[in-house]
Amino acid sequence: MSEQVTENESPRFPWLRSGLVMLLSAGSERDLQETNPMLAGVGGSGHAGVMSYPSEIGPGGDGSSIQRAVDICRAQGVRMMCHYGGVLNDAAGEAHPEWLRRGPDGQPGDTMLGTPICLNSSYLEEWVLPQLKEMFELWHPQALWIDGECWAVGPCYCERCRQLFHGETGREGPEIDPDHPWMEATKGWPASPALEEDKLWREWMAFHRRCFRRYQKAMADLCHQYDV
Repeated sequence: MSEQVTENESPRFPWLRSGLVMLLSAGSERDLQETNPMLAGVGGSGHAGVMSYPSEIGPGGDGSSIQRAVDICRAQGVRMMCHYGGVLNDAAGEAHPEWLRRGPDGQPGDTMLGTPICLNSSYLEEWVLPQLKEMFELWHPQALWIDGECWAVGPCYCERCRQLFHGETGREGPEIDPDHPWMEATKGWPASPALEEDKLWREWMAFHRRCFRRYQKAMADLCHQYDV
């Protein structure tokens, strides 16, 4: 699988302006040798949370096929990109049910594509950042793809998030219509609410955006430490 990168890219990586990007899968080493792309996605984890190598943090594979691709990339001078599943992580949710993102009814959330994790849990410090460090030190990639963050983020109604929201705003979280638990803040409530209810909902969503940005910045800071 490959795609053409557009000209509108960050000046921090002048090489990432135009060229062929190849996302590797098992058995694609020959394609890599024949294509010689500008950037190759070499592995990491998907939303199942299983790493492409034996991880000290969570489940992983033996890493042999990925290592062959890494060796070819290094021999050919092809830059490498790691992949990571982000806020959806089945393995982390199974190992740490206290990290699960909760819906308005207090039950764990479900996106069908992975297990949503609360960003105010210890997931970032105890799972994400240590695994990213593992990948960076093992493969020394030049780029990182965090998958799903633009659509998998949602509000969490666990007690931890409710307490943090109260501490930041002095208000209690909104009582949510169970038929509309994941509404977008820009659309307000679906049933013409009073102005104060609408304001509370927007504050609640703005709080979760701040939480996501803190999570995102921590990953970006780590990338910069490793020149990724």
